[in-house]
Amino acid sequence: MNIKNVIAKRLKKLEKKYFELGNIPSQKNKVNLLNDSINHLEEDISNLADIEIDDDTLKNIFKEENKEEYKTLLNKLIIVCKAIKMNDFVISLTDTQKSFIEYFLNELKSYRDKLKRKLKNDSIFNIEDMENEIIKLESINQKFEDNEILDKDDFSYLFNLIEDMDFNDKLNLLISIKNYNDNIEKNKKVDLNTLKNLYSKYDKREEVIDELTKNSDEVLKYIDLEKSISILEYLTQRRIINKFPPRVLIIISLYGDVDTINSRLEYLINNRELIDFYFKTPNIWINQKNKEYKGRQKRNNISKENDVKRTLRSEAYMISYDEMKLNETFINSKGLSASLARKDNVKALKTPHYKIVNNYNIYKYYGILEDGESFPTSALTFSNALDSLDQFIELGLLHSEYADTYPNSNYINRYPSALGTFKDQIILLLYKLKQDLNYNEYYSNIFSNKFDGYIKNDVTKKYCGLKLDTEEDFVNEILKTKILLI
Repeated sequence: MNIKNVIAKRLKKLEKKYFELGNIPSQKNKVNLLNDSINHLEEDISNLADIEIDDDTLKNIFKEENKEEYKTLLNKLIIVCKAIKMNDFVISLTDTQKSFIEYFLNELKSYRDKLKRKLKNDSIFNIEDMENEIIKLESINQKFEDNEILDKDDFSYLFNLIEDMDFNDKLNLLISIKNYNDNIEKNKKVDLNTLKNLYSKYDKREEVIDELTKNSDEVLKYIDLEKSISILEYLTQRRIINKFPPRVLIIISLYGDVDTINSRLEYLINNRELIDFYFKTPNIWINQKNKEYKGRQKRNNISKENDVKRTLRSEAYMISYDEMKLNETFINSKGLSASLARKDNVKALKTPHYKIVNNYNIYKYYGILEDGESFPTSALTFSNALDSLDQFIELGLLHSEYADTYPNSNYINRYPSALGTFKDQIILLLYKLKQDLNYNEYYSNIFSNKFDGYIKNDVTKKYCGLKLDTEEDFVNEILKTKILLI
């Protein structure tokens, strides 16, 4: 166990307790409600008709093996008690029914007492102290993330955190903390010229120095000099250092480790998969389990129009080799095509697996996977597929009610790639046309007479011939003008 795991475990425990403490008012209210129900039942067990018991309470008082049976019986008894109190029927509870209600009453008391004990124990926690400790742990995590020195207060806190651990475990963790600080101090003394000289020793390509210079801020911030040297020496010994493009070499020497690189290399050699593609793919040489970069699944999709510089770190932790192989197996099992070895649909292979599976299930549900041969694998990578499909249904271009008259109206069935290629301006234009025209005019105007089944170029590329500079100009023109295509 390393110190980061210890911190993560403590954070998880604190956050769980903090959440529970935040629920203290509702827990107190629950105890009060239980007291009311218990008092009612103690006065007269037929008062079962008047009490309300939530599902969470029933879940906690009935054992799993009897839960459904007892809930059904309780509901029947509530109906019986209501009938008794309303004098609708001249009936009374049987001894068996009375015994069950008595059992239920005792279980309610037991659950109430359990909650009261828990509230008493929770009251010894100071919620402000917990907040401060969570902030402290998160600040230390951030220092690890940013390669910053741990100060005396950090060290003192961590020492107390591991105080009760086994001596050897505690000693190893303390040594690892000291080594962390020593490495940061040592790496702070490294400047760009030192790194240029170092990399030039192992790789003479000028492009390597260019990449170092372009990414000097990130490299100087995150480099572990000893680790990077060990990687460069290993790649040199294996005579593969020049097979990596300069940028990839910088990435794996910065974020990789010798054990992972060696393991991947041996695997690829033994399976006869060592092809150029893998040397150009940095993330397969990085141990993804140790990554601190968490943004891949959460980050927003960045369009090509945005001039955003991709960091070395983001490329290192894009996706693991195992996840790409998982995608390859899944995609091919569905009759589609993707291959790392053939560099076929690599973008799909580099897409998070959950997204590939979700999109496939969405397309299957919407009935546009029936012709697997014509379905583009690239469609599995699209963002917001569900919203796009709903849009095209509203536009009469998927599952159209006029499909018998205008077969081309099921446009997305034939060209699912349009889900990812139609710009917002086109969607807006189609909404406008559909609103202003009857369905005959709408389909006649948007579909090409020259190329059967295709939407006109005027719509998809030229915005109906309007020469407008910005998207805003286009939107304004659409809103004020009824556009007809001729």
